Amino acid sequence: MASDDLVTKQTDIFKNLQENIGLVSLQIKDGESKREEPSDFNRDQYWNNVAAIFKVLSMETTKLSLAFSKKPFPSNKNTEALVHELEKSMLALVSIYYSLPISQGKTLRCQFQQTVLQILESLERFVSSLSDCVNSLNTNGDQRIQWTGGVWDAVSLELLKDNKECASKCLKETFELVTDALEELDQAILNEGVEDEFSLNVETPSTQPWSEQDITVLKTSSGLVKTMKNVIKKAQESVEKHGDTESREGIATLDELVTLTSEVSRVVDDLVSGIYAEVNYETFTNNGEILSELIRNILKFLRDSNLTQNEDSKWLDFLTHACSHNLEKLKENVLPKL
Repeated sequence: MASDDLVTKQTDIFKNLQENIGLVSLQIKDGESKREEPSDFNRDQYWNNVAAIFKVLSMETTKLSLAFSKKPFPSNKNTEALVHELEKSMLALVSIYYSLPISQGKTLRCQFQQTVLQILESLERFVSSLSDCVNSLNTNGDQRIQWTGGVWDAVSLELLKDNKECASKCLKETFELVTDALEELDQAILNEGVEDEFSLNVETPSTQPWSEQDITVLKTSSGLVKTMKNVIKKAQESVEKHGDTESREGIATLDELVTLTSEVSRVVDDLVSGIYAEVNYETFTNNGEILSELIRNILKFLRDSNLTQNEDSKWLDFLTHACSHNLEKLKENVLPKL
């Protein structure tokens, strides 16, 4: 077969594989499986099977990468055989993703979905790099090597294997985001609203230093954000102590908590973003009320759930009081301006 025909055929082989990976990725992003949930689901066996598929994916990627590491490249027949084995392992990954029962937790399913999509994205880029190799667009193999490593990295990620681990991770990420927002607010208060020459916020700088009342209001707002930070910290501790992954009720509770706290970062950001222009007291108060309501809802949920015990009443009461106190102080300090 002529050299040009060989290149064309191999390009088509890789293009078809790329398209299949893209289609599978879209299916995973857009919908849930309609499969019946197995009555005999074995969690340990399931994750052992996932690890085995990850290992095969890594091996098949490595085989293809080595086959196209130097010329002469494999024949069309051998290329098809190598691609077929990689595609088989990819479909095994998709199949096992869909076989994870939703009853094991929506949060777990979401986390695993993100891992699978990351693997598929790395595979698609890897296959694209092979196509470039046969078309002499990537003669030194840098992209092939990079995306071979990308697949290796993706399948080497430490998997979260139950809803408790996933909920704890989500809360930890939320805690870190709230901490960052609080530091930003406290730094702005320290600077009394004056942008320094190194400020990254060039779009909406403060037009003038804050008034004494501005600073008082913002300090009270900082108290609300600190309260939320402590609420998320306590929620994460409660999940780690009392999170239940053995009952459907316990798993559902973890999902509900993650859903409830998913708005925390946005609500905190809405409040903190008000520091970058002349302080609008009405907007600030409204955002403070929204934040305090979310704090109360999270605390109520924790109090009513199996994630807290009688001995947790003290900190639940304390944070509930702190929320009410900071909101009242905010309104009191805003009143003269309004």
